[in-house]
Amino acid sequence: MQPFNLLSTADVAAMFGVCERTVRNNVESGDFPRPTKLLGKNFWHSGLLYEWLDQTMREGASEQPLQQPIEPKIRVTKEKQSATERVKASQARNLAKIAA
Repeated sequence: MQPFNLLSTADVAAMFGVCERTVRNNVESGDFPRPTKLLGKNFWHSGLLYEWLDQTMREGASEQPLQQPIEPKIRVTKEKQSATERVKASQARNLAKIAA
């Protein structure tokens, strides 16, 4: 028999990158397996939790249709003008306003 790790609520929360309250909410809603209470604390058997996670991930992957790859959107930008060119363009616009 191989040894196993007991996972606390804090361990499970860290594993999924959520807070402990989120883990408890998901247990209460039935979206997450129930822990076993030992010595007044909740623990998950690591092997059972990983089995549940593996099964859940496989089921979720088989339910999702394959998606076409997303084409990246490329923004075409104008070549930037130098400071001198911008000043000359501004002066030309100002002269055009005065002449009008």
